[in-house]
Amino acid sequence: MVDGRTAVRLLEQYMLPSWKGRAKAEETSDGVRVITGQTARLFQTRPDIPLAREPWVAEVVECVSHAVTEGRYASEMFALLSDGEEYHLNDPAHVALLARRLRDGMAPEALAEILVWFHPWTPDQVGLIRDPGELKSLVSEQEAADLPEVASPRIRRTEADEVVLEFHSWRRRRNALRWLEILAWRVTVPVDGPATWIAYDVVWGVPVPSRGRVAKPVIGRSHDLPDEKPDVPEWSFADRDTAVQTVERLLAERHSRVAVPVTETVVTGDGVLTVKAGRFVRFSVHRRDDLLLAREPWVDQIMEIVEEPGTDNGPERLSNLFVVQRGGDVLHLNDPSQVARLAQWLWEGMAPEALAEVLVWFWPSPQPQVGVVTAPDDLPALFPEAKDLPEVTGPVVHAAEPERNDLTLEFFSWTRQGRGPTDMRLGVLAWMVTVPPRGPAVWAWRELVSGVPVAWRGLPDPRI
Repeated sequence: MVDGRTAVRLLEQYMLPSWKGRAKAEETSDGVRVITGQTARLFQTRPDIPLAREPWVAEVVECVSHAVTEGRYASEMFALLSDGEEYHLNDPAHVALLARRLRDGMAPEALAEILVWFHPWTPDQVGLIRDPGELKSLVSEQEAADLPEVASPRIRRTEADEVVLEFHSWRRRRNALRWLEILAWRVTVPVDGPATWIAYDVVWGVPVPSRGRVAKPVIGRSHDLPDEKPDVPEWSFADRDTAVQTVERLLAERHSRVAVPVTETVVTGDGVLTVKAGRFVRFSVHRRDDLLLAREPWVDQIMEIVEEPGTDNGPERLSNLFVVQRGGDVLHLNDPSQVARLAQWLWEGMAPEALAEVLVWFWPSPQPQVGVVTAPDDLPALFPEAKDLPEVTGPVVHAAEPERNDLTLEFFSWTRQGRGPTDMRLGVLAWMVTVPPRGPAVWAWRELVSGVPVAWRGLPDPRI
């Protein structure tokens, strides 16, 4: 049973490190009640969870706040070991170290349950699937026939002597409790260093019984989940590994002196891969199969990595675009030197619009609304009220001539920006890209018109 001194120490060391007041502990029949200011927290021993049954664990302690919360209650959990070591199970860095004990025989359920509960934490109802029969008990007989094959948590070793834990979990969203999601997990424990893990949806929107009936599928725009999984990008394990490596590369470029490990990766129901690094930096990784460049046969995938607001770069969403070529080479399209390498594919027949689309997004500087002119009537069709617009054409590639060995791409683009519905302005730019047979490409642009008044209306969303 946890005592008052231990409860206060855990609170002050892990939960309230900047707390300057004095915590008051009261031992009760349920555990230890710790009061700080106007907040009461209950610390209890949890011998019922698999981790507590490991022989090297002295006790597992859970702290529950008495504050009112929405959905599943928020809690903090700690594993206190027999040798005096301890893990804060809400901290992904601690869990990444705890997971190394899989190599020494820790029960797979002991780690899997902690990951499902806390990484990432959600107010939704969640649970570990320990066996296939448990999953079928959550749904009706009719729906059980359509469920994917799942197995009990299992461990395997790779040729590189990595220990891999694979398991499944379920989630019922708090605003759609009649719908079930099933997630697949993979935890990788290398020979040295902390573990990493990935979770992704395999089934989304399965009706579950409510008051003896199976809820009928309802398609809605707010909180209801559809009866069919939407057409969202698929993330294979290889694709997710590439995404994580790319995020790590991005972090390495920014934090050249500090190693910031990736601690969590989760694929959401809309096909977005969320990657968390450390405790505060979060990225969302989007598959950009809609871009023209993604249609090129030598492109394996395109990822847009967006650093979410509230991280160490302030409130703005910082977007980075990466193209993964077949063979594994990755180009960072925010870097002009790597776009100059990308342009070399014009010699191999790359569609000129594919390169133009990348250029207009990042140069001269990222604009609120931009677009490539693909045909002479694009501008009149998009902005019929604009006056005195220049004549434009779609992208044109001029082949190399005997006296000049370079390829030349010429195209036009537009930008629209303003301060509000009554002050929208259009600009038109002319571009020229020169691509030598060897070496990087160069490009330049010039403004043909600027400040042309245009109406406020919805435009096709820019793909990038």
